[in-house]
Amino acid sequence: MSPTALLIIIVSAVYSSALPLVDPGLFVISGVKTCGNGEGYCLLGTDCSLDKDFMEDRTGHCGGLRGAFTPSAHFICCSDSKKGNEVEGNIIHTTNFSKYPPDIEADMTTENIETTTLSMDNIILESETTVIQEGVKCNMTNTCDSTIAFSMEGSQFCMGSYVGAGWVVTSASCAMEIFRLGMKNVGVNFMAEPNILESFVKTIIVHENYRPTAPNLLLPEINNLGLVQLKNATSRCALCLPTRGQGFTGQVCKTFPNENTSDTNCEAEVESLQGTAKEEFLTLPCNGTMQLDYQREKSEKGKPLICEGYLSGVETSAGIGMTIFTQLSLYSDWLRVNMEPKPTQHFRTS
Repeated sequence: MSPTALLIIIVSAVYSSALPLVDPGLFVISGVKTCGNGEGYCLLGTDCSLDKDFMEDRTGHCGGLRGAFTPSAHFICCSDSKKGNEVEGNIIHTTNFSKYPPDIEADMTTENIETTTLSMDNIILESETTVIQEGVKCNMTNTCDSTIAFSMEGSQFCMGSYVGAGWVVTSASCAMEIFRLGMKNVGVNFMAEPNILESFVKTIIVHENYRPTAPNLLLPEINNLGLVQLKNATSRCALCLPTRGQGFTGQVCKTFPNENTSDTNCEAEVESLQGTAKEEFLTLPCNGTMQLDYQREKSEKGKPLICEGYLSGVETSAGIGMTIFTQLSLYSDWLRVNMEPKPTQHFRTS
């Protein structure tokens, strides 16, 4: 095999009692510099508890592996729960990757949002309603219907918003559900044309600091943001992404649908909600239920919050009488960096 070939191995069980036991079907890579200084294990997925002999290492990350696979995949940094033992035989040993993304903390803070400033120089006003943003044409109008439905066997399980160049912005919980169901099995269509299959999924990206369970069940999940790249780009209109720090509190915005009246949009004044780790969420009074449901499993997770043509948020959960959205202006640079075309990466195996 060529030393530059991309090697993918579905690992089998290791039966030596001196080594961590890896369940059949798990995908593990060792030797990544950013995970335990090369001594840790990068596990495909978002939870080290997928294997009982691994535990999460929050001091490291495996972000550099994301672009090494087609489609790209999310890895989490784990350590050996038995301490000091080494997995052999069924683990891929890699050369050191350059740090991408840079070192990150496990929890989000206002000072450490994974961003670089989005320059307004890259935004060009083409007309009163059309803008060229980072080379992608988007529409600053509430008439642009770019809402995406993800479905399997004709049943919708979550939503997203088309932002151009084949990219869909959604929640991390939606992206992980796509991964769990199998990307090749998931169909994509626009809500305006429910019977027309638009594309299938090519790539998913989940925010590196997202954890499936909120540290406080009375608060929404932080970093609940994901990206989905479609196999086929479309010429349909795309919503504009907000710039870093752009505020929407107090504006009249809308989401789809209104849970009180399923055939209409919900349109109301946006309010803010303070979450953990200083993250501020956006809320709309569009939830008809009067009970907490922060980790709900509903077909609308990932649906958009639209403010004057800007995709200002994606649904993360529902509170008492309101729908809660991840505020995208906190993540505008994360979105930009992850949607940039990246060169194909290769790594050697020992």
